[in-house]
Amino acid sequence: MCLLRTHIEMSFLTFVIFFLLLGWNIRLLVENTKTGQKTAADFMGTVKYSKPHIDSVTVSAGPLSDGYHRLVITGRNFCDRTLSGNNCGVVYRCGGGDDSNYCSTHQEHSILETFVESWSDTEIRLKTNTSVGVVYVQTGLGGNAGFAPVDKDFRSAFRRFSTNSMKIISGDDFRYVGVDLTYATAVPTPGNIRLLINVQKLGGKDKVRVVVNSVKTAIIPTGDITEVSSGTWRISFLMPPGMGAKQSLYVTRDDAPTTNRAYVSYHEPLIQTIRLRNGAQESLDSKPGVISTTGDVIEIVGSNFGDPSTVAGGNFELRFYSNVMSIDHLLTSRTGSTLLNPQSCVHTHDNIQCTCCLCAAFLCFYFINV
Repeated sequence: MCLLRTHIEMSFLTFVIFFLLLGWNIRLLVENTKTGQKTAADFMGTVKYSKPHIDSVTVSAGPLSDGYHRLVITGRNFCDRTLSGNNCGVVYRCGGGDDSNYCSTHQEHSILETFVESWSDTEIRLKTNTSVGVVYVQTGLGGNAGFAPVDKDFRSAFRRFSTNSMKIISGDDFRYVGVDLTYATAVPTPGNIRLLINVQKLGGKDKVRVVVNSVKTAIIPTGDITEVSSGTWRISFLMPPGMGAKQSLYVTRDDAPTTNRAYVSYHEPLIQTIRLRNGAQESLDSKPGVISTTGDVIEIVGSNFGDPSTVAGGNFELRFYSNVMSIDHLLTSRTGSTLLNPQSCVHTHDNIQCTCCLCAAFLCFYFINV
């Protein structure tokens, strides 16, 4: 059935957010421009910001002129000190050297890193007095006293750094775009294209893999790995299937990962045609299709839809909506590796075709959004 939604003209719509120890309270403020009436409503619950996530940690090869080493930490959800102040986040270094297990059990021995050079939501640059260690990022508000090192809700995972660790460097297919090592051309969602990546201090050709957004390639044949200079290795590999923009990529040898990450993006989905699954296979390209009020089955054909049977993780959704009738109906979606199928009929999905049910409705103009 179609849903009816009332419309109110508003001069402003404001969210007032109050910080609490474990989250945020949200208040919605509304004013009607016709009547001048004002009202407010509180969201009954709390909302948390996403926890910080570290993609990579790199350390300068040798000490700087002042004797310190520079750390560059990249990732997301670090907070932005230019907007939120210097106390929105901190970096801790574990007290047990490069032993992550010690850090897990003796977090109270963590060392606060104070020599911060720059801090944004996606990159932190700081100086430290050691060339090897384990760091993590903690976010929150209220100054250093507000940071509890045991609070896992606002703490990233532990990440090791060392001047002797493997590191992806610029060269061949991966070059710097801004601060990120990036393959600049979008990859088809089926993958299977060959790329070249350069790694320092790989140390050998055995048990080498490339990992893209947690999807591991098969062990790379030794013939596809060459030492191009002392300590620098070139790896030729086939991209695995995937989906989404800016997917992190790293190299492992015997399951030990590079300390930094490179990035690749898969093509966005492209719809070429939509057909009704009736006897005539009627195309909806040039004219609106006529759909039964009891619902119908459509076939969407195109490319780069992402095949759930070959992509281990990734988010997508297929929606059926009408701006006229305020309908927004989720046909199918996936979050990570969980596929949701709210429709009663079977949904099929591969890289070039989706088949799914449309909801029962009447007197509506509908659109498909992938």
